[in-house]
Amino acid sequence: MNRDLSLRGIFTEWVREVVGIEGRLPRTLGKLFAHPGVLTRAALEGERGTYLSALKLFLSANVAVFLVGPYIGAFAFELEAFVQESAFYRAFVERELLDLGMSAEAYGLRFDFTIRQHAPTFIFLVIPAMAGVYKALLPDRLFGEHLVHATDFVARFILVVLLAVIFMRLAGISGETLLDNPTVSLVANGTVLAGFIGLIGWHVSRSLQTVFGLRGAGLWTRTAVVAVGLAGLLYGYSQFPFWSTVVAVRLS
Repeated sequence: MNRDLSLRGIFTEWVREVVGIEGRLPRTLGKLFAHPGVLTRAALEGERGTYLSALKLFLSANVAVFLVGPYIGAFAFELEAFVQESAFYRAFVERELLDLGMSAEAYGLRFDFTIRQHAPTFIFLVIPAMAGVYKALLPDRLFGEHLVHATDFVARFILVVLLAVIFMRLAGISGETLLDNPTVSLVANGTVLAGFIGLIGWHVSRSLQTVFGLRGAGLWTRTAVVAVGLAGLLYGYSQFPFWSTVVAVRLS
């Protein structure tokens, strides 16, 4: 039987593959959010057939960002956002304009075009880096196991951020307005950081228990190290697109 390669045919095949007649997508999301580690454990035991694989889950999360993100400002990278966020970025860009002899408008257009081309792919780099953190803490386990574990985590992170931004938009909460006030900005940033680390800690501890059977002091020590390490990796991810784009613009 010939495969339908029309746009409609490809899209229908993708929907059938992701959702499936058994409803694999809803079942996968339920486990992903409510039961950290269950999906990874199922994959390692060869029983993930009723759920989306780690790779398909990650790709589905990226498709959701691609379809919805531009309309709600999730995972949006623009020069204006960077320079408004930090006086350091603003001063650096001003020096770049002088060195390159470009107007702010021309530089902004080239920067935004370049960063939109490659920034979404940078999240891929977080996965092997996270797997490396797990491998350092649990060297007796295979790197492939940690890779599956990290892929599930990154997919969850992407979807959590996407849902959080959607909630803020529906609730009429504007991050830009809140952060105009320095005091509110400090409190908001501190609250978000504390909540983010707490959420990472809860997810990591539950998943380490479920996937690797850790308990007691070993669990909490590794949870603390992983939570801080992952927060650092994700912070690094938020900075990497800016500096890589600066280099790309200079070389273009």
